Amino acid sequence: VVGSALSFGPTAISVTQKIQNVQSAIEDEDYQLQAEMLYNLAAENPWWRSLWEKSGDAAIEAGDFTLARKVYEKALEIGSLSDAGMIQLGEVYYQGADNQAAEDIWLEFEGSGRALILLAELYEERGDITAAVNTWEKYFSLPEEPTNPQRVFHYGLLLAAESPKDAIPLLDQSQDEYPVA
Repeated sequence: VVGSALSFGPTAISVTQKIQNVQSAIEDEDYQLQAEMLYNLAAENPWWRSLWEKSGDAAIEAGDFTLARKVYEKALEIGSLSDAGMIQLGEVYYQGADNQAAEDIWLEFEGSGRALILLAELYEERGDITAAVNTWEKYFSLPEEPTNPQRVFHYGLLLAAESPKDAIPLLDQSQDEYPVA
C-alpha cells in the first residue's frame, strides 16, 4: 500500500503542475500550447476523457486542424465526443477538404442551427443553390434560432435565384435591419 501511495504521489504532482501550465496557456490565450498540453495530459491520463475534446477545441482556435482532427477522432473513438464536438469535427474535415465527411456529420445534426449554417455554406460553395435554400429553410424553422437580419437577407438572395417571387418578402423584411454599405 505504501509503495502504491508513493508511486501515485509524483504522478499527482505532475498532473497538478500540468494543469497549472494549461491554466497559464489559457490566460495567455496561447491556444497552440494549450492544445498540445491538453493532448499530452489526455494521453497520460486516459481516464480523463474530456481532455481530448478540449484539446481539439484549443487546436481549432490555434488553426492547427491536423491536431484537431487527431484529438477529435480519438475522442470519437473512445466515445467521449459531444454533439458540439462532432459538429467541430465536421469543420475540421471541411478545413481539410474532406467535404463529404463534413457533410455526413452535419446531416446527422440537422436540429442544430450551427450544423445547418455550415451545411448551407458547404452547398453554396458547391454551387448547389437548391440544397442551400432547403437547408436555410430548415434553419429558419428551428424554434430556438433567433432571426438574424443578415441571415434572412442572405437567404433571400439565394431564394431569389430559385424563386424571385418568394424572395421579395424576405428581402423587404430584412431591408430595414440590414446595414447598407
